[in-house]
Formats: sequence, structure tokens, C-alpha cells
Amino acid sequence: MVYIKSIAHIVIVFLLFGTIEASEPTCLSRFDYDEKMLLKILRFEDTLEKFDKKITNIMDTLEDNEKKRNNETKTTVDEAKLNMKQALEEINQNKNVLMNDSRNLQTQLREVETLKAQMITYLDRLKNATKDNAAIAFTVSGGPLDTPFRFSTVLTNIGGSYEQSTGYFTCTVPGLYFFTFHLVKKRKSPLIDLCGCSLGKNANSVGIKAFIDPSGEADYGSYGVSNGAYLYLNKWDTVQLVDCTPSDSFESWSSFSGVLVKADNAAIAFTVSGGPLDTPFRFSTVLTNIGGSYEQSTGYFTCTVPGLYFFTFHLVKKRKSPQIDLCGCSLGKNAKSVGIKAFIDPSGQADFGSYGVSNGAYLYLNKGDTVQLVDCTPSDSFESWSSFSGVLVKADGAAIAFTASGPIDYPVRFGTVLTNIGGNYNQNTGSFTCAVPGLYYFSFHLVKMRAEPRVDRCGCSLGKNAVSVGIHASIDPQDPGADPGADIGSYGVSNGAYIILFRGDTVKLVDCSSSNTFESWSSFSGVLLKAY
Repeated sequence: MVYIKSIAHIVIVFLLFGTIEASEPTCLSRFDYDEKMLLKILRFEDTLEKFDKKITNIMDTLEDNEKKRNNETKTTVDEAKLNMKQALEEINQNKNVLMNDSRNLQTQLREVETLKAQMITYLDRLKNATKDNAAIAFTVSGGPLDTPFRFSTVLTNIGGSYEQSTGYFTCTVPGLYFFTFHLVKKRKSPLIDLCGCSLGKNANSVGIKAFIDPSGEADYGSYGVSNGAYLYLNKWDTVQLVDCTPSDSFESWSSFSGVLVKADNAAIAFTVSGGPLDTPFRFSTVLTNIGGSYEQSTGYFTCTVPGLYFFTFHLVKKRKSPQIDLCGCSLGKNAKSVGIKAFIDPSGQADFGSYGVSNGAYLYLNKGDTVQLVDCTPSDSFESWSSFSGVLVKADGAAIAFTASGPIDYPVRFGTVLTNIGGNYNQNTGSFTCAVPGLYYFSFHLVKMRAEPRVDRCGCSLGKNAVSVGIHASIDPQDPGADPGADIGSYGVSNGAYIILFRGDTVKLVDCSSSNTFESWSSFSGVLLKAY
């Protein structure tokens, strides 16, 4: 700024002197000349002083403007720096967020890829299992629907062979199949008289039915009845429930299940039914006897291939006059009860109605062992659709299966462990823990206790990882107007389901009534059908 001011002074002096030199005064004498020059110099100095002040003012203005601009520029620069700093901080924050999101996304993508690989492996195993033998299974439940008779909830449908809209299972892989159905008469008003269905193959009953008529007339209570059968199916054969009472006669936890046991005829299985006969106790009709190990004349199944077997029996007390008091049998191995029985006494005395009760167990048999029903009430205490079935599950000891009975404590667990191959059932907790992923079948058979003081109702649900899967077995037999709703009789109810489990999954009975509402022969069973 000082440099500029000096340049301005030089320019002004040059201009002034140029002006003085150009306008030399005319004088009469030397004195006159000096006087006039002095006056001119004074005027010049005055003018110069004025110019200097103007220049100073201009320079001051310039300095002020420059300072103002510098301040504004500094402020602008400072603001810009602050904005840039804030922008950089925000960018860094966003960068960190984006990097974290990126890492999370990469982790999620890896998890998705892992899950995708697991699902591909799982689907491949399912395909291979279908080819090998046992990856076709279904369980349906929920409020039954009419026209056609079918179920509203599909719990399991591996292989997709069950069609919910028609209620039909269609065979796509020829072989030996096992079908079970568990029905519960609805407890409602207006009162319902009876309920039941038959098992049908290609729309015709095979003679296996579950049917009860609890009293001589309509009544309020709910009661259970079950049945099942092993059937050999050819491709495109259909299986469904037929000859059913109206759908509103059933509780919503009634169910229907089926599974491919073996994809060829090289199996061992039987189902017998018909009017039971005494001495020895046996059945008049043989529906299935693959392998020929069931002897109708004696009622004995004889083991020819050592391994794990599953036996079930479904009994129905006869509705007749003169009235019958009770009915039941026990499962026997080598002519001795194994502690698994199905037994009911519906009231304190003989009564007219028909009621169902079921049970079953997994047993390891050696060659020559026999299995039969023992300690049975007279044959005329049973309806003709009572049945007895058995199957070879695995022809060696490398299996996973359990059967426990005798409910104790709350929550309900079982005091007697009949079978625990693989050791996956924990008696202390009542839980089965999956160690081998695969397709499992669980069944539970409950009998309401006949006791004083009277018991009102009993029931449980099948739980996976402590949460019900929607498969229940529950009954409330008596009209609530009587004492107040509780009754003295014992009645049976059963259910079961096919479930896919992964390692660490647990299965147990949940939402149970108190353990003192069950008879000691109530039971809980499970088996690995196919490892994935």
C-alpha cells in the first residue's frame, strides 16, 4: 500500500512541474519574477497538499476496503474451512457407517450363501431320500371341512403328495405306507351323538375305521378315537378318509397322517382288524402281512429279522346291550406285558356307549421274539374295527427311538422309559433332543384317570422347542352340569405328527393338564424315520 502511495506522489509532482515549466510567467524585473514564482510555488504546495490529502483519503479508503475484504475473505475462508471440516467429518462418519453396513451386508450375504448351500444340500437329500425310501410324509389337522372331507391345516407335506383341496394322498412312489388318523368328538351345544371316519383306498374303505358313539343319545362331552394301518400302494393309488360323520362333529385337533415306510415290497409289516377272538386273543381280518411274520391263528408276530420295531393297537369299547363296563389290552413281548396298555373304564359301572383308546411302543426284537396283545378283556368287549399293527423300522441297532410311559410331575414327564435307543430322550426333563437331523414321527396316547375326586378333563399338545406345533390330544368327557362337569370314568385320546428336526431341536409334550389327570399307561414315543 505504501509503495502505491509513493508512486502516486511522483506522478503528481511530475504533472505539476510539467505544468509550471509550461506556463513560465512574464515579468518586468527580476524581483517581479521571483515574487511571481514564489506565489506559484506556494500555490503548487497548496495544491500538492490538497492532492496529498486526497491521496491519503483514497489510500485510507483503499486500506479500509482491503481490510474489510480481508476480514470478509477470512470469514468466508474460515466458514469454508469449517464447512469443509464438518463435511469431512460427515463423510468419515458416513464412510464408517457404509463400511459397517458393507461388513454387515457381506456377513449377511455369507450367511445367505451358507443357508442357500444348506437348503440345496437339504433339497438334494430330500430328493435322494425320496429315491431311497422315506421322504414322503404328511400330517394335516385343523377344523375338518366337508365336501370333500379334508383338513384346514397342513403341518407337514414332504413330497407334496397330499392335496389339501381334495383331502387325497396320491401315491407317486410305490411301496409300504403307514396311515394314522386321530379323531376327537366335539364338545358342543347343540349336543352331538357320534363321530367317526374310515380309512379309504381309491375311495373305498379298507375296513379300518375310528368310530365312537359315547351314549345312547347325543351328549355334550368330547372323546377320542384313533386307528391306523399299513398299506401297500401302487403308483397313483389314493388314500383318504371316507364315510365320515359331518365335519362339525370333530374337534379342530383331529388329524390325519401318512408316511412312506419303504419304497419296495422288501419290508416287514402287518395290520389286523375285525372282530377279535378269544383263546388266544387275535383278530379275524388280516389287512396287511408283508413278510408273513404275523400268525393269525395264534395272534403272534414272530421276529425273523432283528431290529427296531413299532407296534400300535387301537381299541374301541363295544356299544351294546347288555352293557359293558370296560375294555383293554396290554402289549406283550414273549407273552409278558411290557407295561404299555390301552384300557378304559368309562363310568363307575357298565354303560351303553362306545369309546376309543390307543397305545403303542418301539421295541428292539431279537430273532425268535414274539409280540402279541395280552391281558385283554373278553373279545366281545371290543368293536370290530379295533386293530393291531407292527412294522420293522430298522433292521439293526443303529436307530434313534424312544417310548416312555407313566406321567409324573408338572410339567409332564414320564417315570418309566421302555425304550431309549440313541439316548436322546431325557427322563428328567421329558424332552427329546435331536442329534441327527431328519424326519421324525412322534405319537402320544393319553388316558384320562378314573379317580376320586373326579377328574374333569385331560390333554397335552406336541411341542417343538417348547412351542406347540398345533397337534393336540385333549378330551372333556362329561356334561358340565354334572358334579360340576367332572366324572369318574377313564377315556382315551391320541395324536401324532411327522416333523422335520434339525440338530438341537427339542420335542416334548406341552400345555398339559396336571399329571394326576392321566392314567399311568399314558405314553409318549418318537422315532427317526429318515436322516437328512
